[in-house]
Amino acid sequence: MGRTMRVRVISSALAGFVALCAGASAQPGPWDRPAAEMARRIADVLGPASAQVTWANVSHVPSDSVPAIRRLVESGLAADGVSVAGADSPNSVRVTLSQDSRGGLWVAEIQQGTETRVVMVRADIEPAAHQAVAQKIVLKRNAIVRASHLRWKSTSTGERSSPQILAAAQADGRLIVLTPSRIAVFAQSANEWSEVDGAELGLTRADTRDPRGIVVPSEEGFQSWAPGVSCAVAAPQPADAGARWSIQCHPSDDPWPLARTAQDTWLKAFYNGARNYFTGVVTPAAPADLPAFYTAAVLPGRTTGTALLIGGIDGKVSLAEANELKPLAGTRDWGSDFAVVSSGCSASAEVLVSSSGEAPGDSLRAFEIAGQEASPVSEPLDLGGTVMALWSAPDGKSAMAVVRVVLGDGRRFEYEVDRVTATCD
Repeated sequence: MGRTMRVRVISSALAGFVALCAGASAQPGPWDRPAAEMARRIADVLGPASAQVTWANVSHVPSDSVPAIRRLVESGLAADGVSVAGADSPNSVRVTLSQDSRGGLWVAEIQQGTETRVVMVRADIEPAAHQAVAQKIVLKRNAIVRASHLRWKSTSTGERSSPQILAAAQADGRLIVLTPSRIAVFAQSANEWSEVDGAELGLTRADTRDPRGIVVPSEEGFQSWAPGVSCAVAAPQPADAGARWSIQCHPSDDPWPLARTAQDTWLKAFYNGARNYFTGVVTPAAPADLPAFYTAAVLPGRTTGTALLIGGIDGKVSLAEANELKPLAGTRDWGSDFAVVSSGCSASAEVLVSSSGEAPGDSLRAFEIAGQEASPVSEPLDLGGTVMALWSAPDGKSAMAVVRVVLGDGRRFEYEVDRVTATCD
């Protein structure tokens, strides 16, 4: 082969190698598609404008990959007419890299003046459920009593053999049960619960279609709330052997206690009995304006302080903290009931959540919340019925649930009171 030919071959090989390298460098990386889509969706909301952009990573994306993702998104924003500005910009964007059981979920909260909009983008990363994270919590169910097994005293109105149970509380060998028409204290003997004291609620207006209620501990004993009525239940003093419990009920539109925020302080919310949900007005005032909601719980131990977990009537779950109402990812399958417990298995509290839907096989599952992402830390616990109410027990380590159980013929049902405990796996 002549010298000229050898030069041509070498030149051709070098050109092919350069072309190959160029082609390889042009291949999109794993973050190119979601970053471009995120930039486009943010620009669709903002239009040509400037915005301050902040970032948070609560996913399994390696921390050393975040700067590259940020550069890709901000480059895409610039191409779409959005310039990244400082804190003096009237617009702000907070991008959170999170994930759920389906994979990566990137969330952008876009604030323009007083209006906040949220856009989400899926990222092709391994789903959280497939990560090497072992189950931390085991949920166990202890059935306390079914409504048909309660032995009621004779009343003026007569109590059904299997009444609807709105709420219940258990302490010192006693069980306090609230129904739409009566509150009663039961003592256990052998294998049954017998009423020792009780009172009619004395409602004069028509019952709501789907009434709710709550029973919470107080200094004297317990207090209860149902639509339009409140009751104070005082236990006998130890010195008064054989004395009766004192139960006083009266009409009330006062806010209901939802969660204890300190030893002697409760978060309270105003309940709309005609609509069967809370209005969003709470006392003490929440760290953000709240929507109408079905369920709320205090979430301790956050980096920003105590947060409020909100289950809105629109099916969305949010976190109210640091003067903001933030969306919570990983809650697509959550039902409308949840309660916070502290098992001691980790540094953070767990949230016990009912499954969504009205299926006879409702379940509970424990979640932990990091940043704005909820991740399951237990297997689902089948309750054999529909969860009608769920709240933290006074010990803070377990939860009480009212479950509507379908009977054998599939057309009848009754209510059961359960205690659910969370233990370390």
